[in-house]
Amino acid sequence: MKKTFSFVVFVALFLCNAFVVSSKSEHLLPKPQSITLNTTGVAFNLNRDVAIESNTDNYLLNKFLEETGCTVVDGASAVIKVNIVSSINGAHNHNLAEFPDEAYTLDINGDVVEITAITHTGVTRAAQTLIQLAEGYETTPQLEALTITDYPAFKLRGYMHDIGRSYISVEELKKEIELLARFKVNVFHWHLTENQGWRFETKLYPKLNTDSYSRYDGLYYTHEEAKEIQQLCIDNGMILIPEIDMPGHSQGFRKALGYDMQTDQGVETMKALLTEAVGVFDKCPYIHIGGDEVTITYNSGGKNFLTIMIDHVHSLGKKVITWNQPASGFTLNKESGVDLTHMWATRGTAVDGLPNIDSRYNYVNHFDVFADVVGIYKSNIYYEQKGTDKVAGFITALWNDRKTATQEDIVKQNNLYANALASVERAWCGGGKQYIEKGGTTLPNSGDEYEEFADWERRFLFHKNNSLKNEPIPYVKQTNVRWCITDAFPNYGDANKEFGPETEGLKESYVFEGKTYNTGMATGAGVYLRHTWGGTIPTYFSNPQSNTTAYAWTYVYSPIEQTVGALVEFQNYGRSEQDAAPNKGDWDRKGSRIWVNDEELLPPVWTNTGKSINNEVDLGNENFTARKPEVVELKEGWNKVFMKLPYNPNGLRLPKWMFTFVLTDIDGKDAVEGLIYSPNKCMDVAAEMVAASILEAKRYRNSVISESAPGYYPTALAVELNEKIEEIEKTLESADYDEAARNQQLAEIEEVLNSFKALLTAEAMNQPQTNTWYSLCTPNRASRYTTSKGVSEAIIGEAAMSVSAAWKFVERTDGKYNIVDYTGKAYVSPNSSNNTALKVLEQEPNSGWELKPADQLGTVIIVNGTVQFNQTNSGLGFKIYNWGNGSNTADAGCQFVVAEITDSTFIPTTVGINNVDFDEDIFSIVDGSLIINGNYNASLYDITGCKVNSFKPQSGIYILSVRNKNYKVLLK
Repeated sequence: MKKTFSFVVFVALFLCNAFVVSSKSEHLLPKPQSITLNTTGVAFNLNRDVAIESNTDNYLLNKFLEETGCTVVDGASAVIKVNIVSSINGAHNHNLAEFPDEAYTLDINGDVVEITAITHTGVTRAAQTLIQLAEGYETTPQLEALTITDYPAFKLRGYMHDIGRSYISVEELKKEIELLARFKVNVFHWHLTENQGWRFETKLYPKLNTDSYSRYDGLYYTHEEAKEIQQLCIDNGMILIPEIDMPGHSQGFRKALGYDMQTDQGVETMKALLTEAVGVFDKCPYIHIGGDEVTITYNSGGKNFLTIMIDHVHSLGKKVITWNQPASGFTLNKESGVDLTHMWATRGTAVDGLPNIDSRYNYVNHFDVFADVVGIYKSNIYYEQKGTDKVAGFITALWNDRKTATQEDIVKQNNLYANALASVERAWCGGGKQYIEKGGTTLPNSGDEYEEFADWERRFLFHKNNSLKNEPIPYVKQTNVRWCITDAFPNYGDANKEFGPETEGLKESYVFEGKTYNTGMATGAGVYLRHTWGGTIPTYFSNPQSNTTAYAWTYVYSPIEQTVGALVEFQNYGRSEQDAAPNKGDWDRKGSRIWVNDEELLPPVWTNTGKSINNEVDLGNENFTARKPEVVELKEGWNKVFMKLPYNPNGLRLPKWMFTFVLTDIDGKDAVEGLIYSPNKCMDVAAEMVAASILEAKRYRNSVISESAPGYYPTALAVELNEKIEEIEKTLESADYDEAARNQQLAEIEEVLNSFKALLTAEAMNQPQTNTWYSLCTPNRASRYTTSKGVSEAIIGEAAMSVSAAWKFVERTDGKYNIVDYTGKAYVSPNSSNNTALKVLEQEPNSGWELKPADQLGTVIIVNGTVQFNQTNSGLGFKIYNWGNGSNTADAGCQFVVAEITDSTFIPTTVGINNVDFDEDIFSIVDGSLIINGNYNASLYDITGCKVNSFKPQSGIYILSVRNKNYKVLLK
C-alpha cells in the first residue's frame, strides 16, 4: 500500500528521538511479511518467570529469555508455546538443498507468546524477532501485543569475510555472527585461504601455517576455533560456508610447500587438506572451492583439476560451491558436478539447472558509504522478486586486497552493517522495482522508492543506536539531504575553467557556447555522477563524459550558531585498488573543491601523499571513514554549501565521479539534529519535496524537447506539463497548503509527467529538416563523426568533424529518407550484408532510412529495414557497419546524435552540384579544370589553407579567393 507523505514526515521527526524510545514492531528489520497490531491486547512482560511448552529445545529462544531477565519455571503463568506444524498458509518456500523452511507465526497477547513454525530454524527466526521487539527499553522490556506471519522471499542471505588477505580475530567474527543473525542473516561465508596466507590450521602440512604469509604473518584459525565458529553459526540459525580457494589465489600455498596445486603432488595435497577440513567442518553442508581467475591446466584420467576436487568433496559427503564466472578451461553447467554457483561481477551469469548466489554488485570493497547502500536496497535479487530454483539469494562480500591499519577499518570502510542489512531486508522481503543494472544508486527525491528507503533508514538507525551502538558504523541519516546539480559543462581538460554557477550565481539553467545546461535535484549525502562500474550501474548522469565540470549546491538551515563535523569525500578509495592518494592540498586527483559560506574548505594532510601505493600500504585517511570529520562553523540561519566537480579519470582503473557531504556531530557518529537541507531555502519540508519534483520534471522535459533537433521531441508536447508546473510553482511559498495538499501536488506532478512521457513516441520524435546539413556522431562510441570517403568506399567514423562528415536527409515519397553525402550526388546504400561496412553509391536506394529513438535520450538509431548504422572500433578501422538488425537501441555504436551543422566551415558549398548557384561571370569548371573568367586576382587554397599552385588540382574541397572574396569549391 502506498505510504502517505505525512507518514514520511512522521518518520523523520520520530528518528530524532529513536535512541530513547522503547522498541516496537515499527523497528523490526527486516520487516515481517505480515503484521497486525492487537490494539485491544495486552503486552507480554519480560523479566519474570516464564514457562516453555515445546517439544524442541531452541538455543536462541533460551538465550533471549535469559538476556531479558526471564527464568524458565515449569507452571509459570507466563507461557511461551512452540508448535511445529507441517505448513503455514501463504508462506513462500523455494528449493535450496540444506536450507530448511524458515516460515513462522508469532502471536503475542497478555501472558502468552505462541510460536508456530515448520522447522526448528523457523523457531530461531521467531526468536530473532522477539530479540528485536525487546530492544531499546530503559525499564522492564515488553513484547507488544501483535500477530506476525513471516517467511523469507530468498532462502540464502549471507555475508563474507576475506580473512585470507586480512586476518580478523575470532572475537570479532563471533560478535558479527551474533549481531547479524539478529537480522536474519543466515550464511557466513568464511574465505580462509588466499595468496597472502593459509589461515586454516592444518596438522598435515604445518608449513602452510608458518611459511605461507605475506601479510599478518602467523595468524590463522585453529581447529578448535573453527569448530567454535561452526557451532556459533548453528546456534544462531546460520549456515557456515568455509572456502578453501583453489587452484587460483594460491601463492601462499606455493610459497610454503614449493609446488603448485595443479601438479600430481598438489592434487594429492589438496585432497588431503579437503579431507582434513571436512573433518573439522563436519556440520557444514557446503564447501566452497573457489575455482576462479585461473586457467585449468591439470588433467588426469580424463578429468581436470576442478572436476577431481568436486568429486572428492562429494565423496566426503559435502556439496560444492564454485565461483561463477569460473576458471578458464572449466565449463560450469548442471553436468559439472557443482551444487551451487556463486556469481561475481558482470561476468557471472545464472547457470540454468543450478541454484545461483548473487554477489555481482555486492562487492562492497568498491562501495561508498551512502549512494551504494541506496542501490543495494532498491535493487531486486538478480532480476527476481522472490527466490526460485535458479536464484538462491545473495552474499555481501568484503574483500580487502589493500591493507588497512585495523580490523575495525575493514568493518567501517566497507560499511558492513548498513550494506548487509540493506541487502538482507531486500532478500527477506523480496521485491525491488529493478535490478541495480537498471535502477542504479540514485535515491529518488520522492515516491515509493524514496519512502521505502527512508523507512529502512529510520529502522536501521534505531538499531545503530541500540544493539549496534558499539560497532564502527559510518552511516548517518541522509534522506533529508537535498542538492541542486547542474548538467556537466565541457571543460576541455581544464579543471580550473569557470562556468555559470561561479560567474553568474546559482540558477535553474545556464547557456554556454549556445547550449543550455539545466539544473536538477538529487537527494542523499552521497551522489554518484559516474559509478565505479561506469556504463553498467546508472547514476545521476545517464552518460557521464570526461573533461567536464558539474556543480552541486544546497543551503543548510541551522537553528543556532554551532560547531559541527562534516563528512566530505570526492573519491572513495576502493579496498581492492592501488589508487594513489590525492596531491597535497587537493581533495582528489580530479580538481574537486568545496566552499561553505563562500569560504573554501581545504582538505586534511593526506597520510599517503607521495608514497608508492601497493596492496601492502595501509589505506590512510583517504576515505572519510578513516579520519575525523572536518570542522565546520554554522551560523544561525541559512548556510551555503557549494561544490565544483570536474571529471577526468586521471589514470584510475575504476574511476568514480562522486561527492559526499553531510553534517554530523564533531565525532561523526550521528547526523546533526534540527538541520534543514534545502537548495531553495525552504523551511517547509513538504514544499521542498514538491520543489524537488518540479525541478526534476523540468530537467527531464528540457532533456527531451527541442524545436527541431532530430532525436528530441517537439516543444508543443510539453504544454500540459508546463501549465501544471506553473500552477504549482505559484503555491510553493504559500503557508495555506498542508502535508496532504503537498502530497496531492506530488501526485499531480507525477501524473502529468507520466502523461508527457507517454507522448514521447517514435512517431512524435523530430525528424530531419530539408535543405539542412547534419553531422552524425556517436557520443558513446568515442564521439566519432560519420564521414564519406567517396563513391563505393566504406563510410568511416572520424575523430574530428569535417566537410566530408556533412549529410542531408532528403525525404522520399514513402515518408522515409535518402541520406546524401556532402557531394549532393552520393547516397548511403543499404545494400550491405550484416556485419559489413556501409558505403555511399551514386544510385538512389530502392528503400529509405528511418530515425528511431535509441535508449539514450537525444540519440537515435538509423535503420533501413533490418539494416542499421553501427560505429565500429579500431579493430574494424572505425568503419560504419551494418549491424544491429534494425532494432538495437542499446548498443553504444548504434546510438547517433544527429545535429544540425551551424559552423559554416563544415557546410558544403558545392559548385554546380545539388542546384547550388554560383557566379559564372567569375569562375566555371570545364572538364575538372577551374577556369577564371576575366582578369581577376584569384588564388586557390586547400581546405587546410595551403595555397594550390595548379588550377587543375585533385578532386576535393577548395577555397577560391577572388578579389578578397572566398568561395567554397568542390571538384570531382
